[in-house]
Amino acid sequence: MALSPLFNIYDPSGSLRQRAAMGLLPDDEEEYGLVDMRGRRPQLADLMPPEEKQTLLGTLANVGASGLSGFGWLLDTPGSVVRGLLSGGPQKALSALWETDDDRVSGRELARQYGLTGKQDTWSNFFGGLATEMLLDPLTYATLGTAQLGKGALSQTGKAMKAAGLLRDAAVDSATRVTPLRAASGLAEHADDIPTPRVREYMRRVTPEDALGYITDPTAQQAARDRLLQQFTRYGVDPALGMRSPAAVLDNVRIPGTNLGFEVGGGWLGDSLAQGFDRLGDWTKRAPGIGHVTRTAAAMFDPAVGDLGTVGNDLDLTNQMQFAKRQAAVRARDNAEQVRGLYTQLQLDAANAKVPAAVTSGPLAGQAIPDELRSFESQRLWNALNDYAESRPAQYDIATRAPIGKSSGDPLADWVMENVPEFQSIRDRYVNMGPEAVANARAAGLPTPVASSSNVGGFIPRQLRWWQSAQTPNIPGAAPRVERPWARDQRAFSVADNFGRSRDEAYDLPGGVRAFRYLTGNIDPSVINSRKLQDDLIGADDAGARTLIDQAMQKLAGKDYAAFAGPTGSALPYQHLVDDLLNSPAFASASAATQTAMRSKLDSRIAGNYKRLANVLRTADRQFADNGIGIFDTPSWNNVLRYELGQATNRAGADTLFEQLARNAHNTPAPSIAGGAHVGLDEAASRLGFDPDNFSARWAAEMGGDPADFSISNRQLEALKALIPQSQLATPERGVLGAVDAFQNAWKQGALASPAFHVRNAYSGAINSATQGAFNPLDFLAAWRAGQGNPEALGQRLLNAPGYTGSAAERGRQFLIQTGRQRVATGNVLEDIASNPLMQNSGDAGSVRGLYTGSGTEPTVAQAARELLLGKKGRGWKQFAKDFFSLRGVGILGDAPARNTNPLMVLNDSVGQAVEDALRTGTFLNQVRKGVAPEVAGDLTRLLQLDYSPQAYTSFERNVLKRIAPFYGFQKQILPRRAATCSGRLLR
Repeated sequence: MALSPLFNIYDPSGSLRQRAAMGLLPDDEEEYGLVDMRGRRPQLADLMPPEEKQTLLGTLANVGASGLSGFGWLLDTPGSVVRGLLSGGPQKALSALWETDDDRVSGRELARQYGLTGKQDTWSNFFGGLATEMLLDPLTYATLGTAQLGKGALSQTGKAMKAAGLLRDAAVDSATRVTPLRAASGLAEHADDIPTPRVREYMRRVTPEDALGYITDPTAQQAARDRLLQQFTRYGVDPALGMRSPAAVLDNVRIPGTNLGFEVGGGWLGDSLAQGFDRLGDWTKRAPGIGHVTRTAAAMFDPAVGDLGTVGNDLDLTNQMQFAKRQAAVRARDNAEQVRGLYTQLQLDAANAKVPAAVTSGPLAGQAIPDELRSFESQRLWNALNDYAESRPAQYDIATRAPIGKSSGDPLADWVMENVPEFQSIRDRYVNMGPEAVANARAAGLPTPVASSSNVGGFIPRQLRWWQSAQTPNIPGAAPRVERPWARDQRAFSVADNFGRSRDEAYDLPGGVRAFRYLTGNIDPSVINSRKLQDDLIGADDAGARTLIDQAMQKLAGKDYAAFAGPTGSALPYQHLVDDLLNSPAFASASAATQTAMRSKLDSRIAGNYKRLANVLRTADRQFADNGIGIFDTPSWNNVLRYELGQATNRAGADTLFEQLARNAHNTPAPSIAGGAHVGLDEAASRLGFDPDNFSARWAAEMGGDPADFSISNRQLEALKALIPQSQLATPERGVLGAVDAFQNAWKQGALASPAFHVRNAYSGAINSATQGAFNPLDFLAAWRAGQGNPEALGQRLLNAPGYTGSAAERGRQFLIQTGRQRVATGNVLEDIASNPLMQNSGDAGSVRGLYTGSGTEPTVAQAARELLLGKKGRGWKQFAKDFFSLRGVGILGDAPARNTNPLMVLNDSVGQAVEDALRTGTFLNQVRKGVAPEVAGDLTRLLQLDYSPQAYTSFERNVLKRIAPFYGFQKQILPRRAATCSGRLLR
């Protein structure tokens, strides 16, 4: 069996293989009680400490790697047969069917046999041998029928359609499109009782004319048509014939890199094979026994299914729900791409904003603008953006009572946000985000009290700040506080984002985050001494705490009445609740006794709010007051982006649920159906998280009628309510799991901290892209330069790229926006090491999440080398020495650092990031230059260079397999690449 490619990553120096060659590995008999006279080859377990080898960790690592190697052996079989035939005749060709990789003839050995290379192994004959194997491999030219295991062999027309983005979601689309296509050909419909993907038949029937007709937006349809025609030229397709040709054939035999070859349509045989494999695939999902296995496996290993396992032991219902989850995943992906595209553009423009050195107009004219307001990487600017969004639109000056506009409370920051267009765009996005979320929720039929605050002018999501080394106050009798990260809710079809609900009224103070900055950050001790307030609260009972909070809020109102008085003009934090009740029609029309009860209930609620607020202030980390940072002073950009992405998923979940309700609804009220096993559609929608009024309005607009006149079975409703059975282990965890994570992170960092690793990563990634025609050294060089902060070369490479116009700088800007939209700059192997971006130490105010290539916060290679030699600016030699004992993602007793401070590891990370940027962005650039649709180029980039982002794994994989099998990420991500090679050649 061949060695796993993981040895190239985790044993970059080859020392383990050298020990094996010299017979220095422990004997099999010594370790396993086995005897092998031939000696032992290296195993993945040998990369672990001896005590780990016989654990589940070692077992799973070897099993997974053996499976991966076995798959590679299978793919190499046709080529091995040809090489054996040329080397030793028919007998050697036949023996290749059962020989191990060691016994098969390699490309290098065959070249030596024919005198084409020398006896000494060199880099030149390594690549020559690799080229020999590729040239002699039948799978290089055709799929030999294996394409039917996937979606079928793409015709030249199909390749053009794929490159144009018309086949991106063929499997999901096929469930609804095959029947109309069959009807157009005069064929009978399939008798499917549930949505059933028939991707192979769909690919043999769909034509470019059909695919373009599915695009309803005229602008998008024309753009797709233009891209398709360009791809027709690239693949040598006559447009007149191509527009009516199907996307798939039985096989497509071509010389790689050219259009020379021919297609084997297959006719009746091809149609029969496609339909037969479609039926076989459906049978494996719905047949008793095997169906339970495949559906459970999908839940465990397929992120698109999202951990949704068998529903009620009903395979038909399970397949229906899993397919619906796939539809929701496609919608969520498309929504998220729009969000990332918007925010990438905002971030890119803000990073290149030209901020004047001094104020040029107004009362502050001539005042110097400090550096912290001249850069987007500024906590002061993030705070100002946050505070502006939360301020009320109609405030009043306490002295003159004259109306004033929205303000962050920082006049200089207000001027910058108003007069720097790039910052103004972000400010306006923050302000408009809440109202847009409400409008989107209403249109989707969801509850509208989201993205709202009753005590602050505007809404913006918040996140409590964490500290790497906690310094919590000592409160007698108090339980230790455990920080929990933000997490989504547990429904398979999520419509409620935990991060984006309405503001908790206990923390909905006048002034918003700005008020908490005064209460906890000690930013102005003359107004509020945060440390003294915290100590006083620790020593106070509930009544005393309430008095202390009221006094503090009154002090804030005295400083800035417009900002810190509530909507009814009171400085008391919850007075608006009392005023709302007293002024409500319900209270006015109630009897005296009822009014007393209503007031008593509200008083109890308010008392609970005071208690919860006091506990948050009491338990605040001491470092907040020490460093002038409020408990909610995290980068508002990260919070807003996370919120918007969550809302994108919510809309996808709501649309999918609505579609499922429409498909399964009975046109009969529930009381009129015998058996009592149905519920009204209006009640079902409420149970699924919809708002009754908003859902009714959407139903009437899209379906017609009143939801109360429709019903749905309890069986379907319970399936739609299915919860995701996933672990809710938070980060960071303590105890055994924390130790396991820290051990693996330390091990991985050590494995990645090697020049040999980066060299191997560079050439293996380049080879991987080259095998699919996605490599050009000039593209990779331009990508490297962009990652190091010099994107001009990107625009130069895009001079003749379809769809890119304007100057080189503008072309580069358009491309960088696409790298953010398609997640090209994230999800690399360096991010596979767990870290929590919300953990910040006292010397780091946080950083925004970089979206596009070159926007990361890690230093460039040159900067990291300079810091290693000269030290980091602002850090003394004592801290410099201490940095050497820090390792990202490793913290058993305390929280793991979010980033490396060890200058050697920082340099290593910078080199690794630069290599990843070159590989990923270079591959993406190569495809975009050829006119490939950006979304297709992004998919291909993630497939060829592997996707290590969290969304590429299920919760079972993230929480279990990646903990017990340190190699799991690589194995999981390389399998789709090899499966695509087996079932059909990728886009070239």
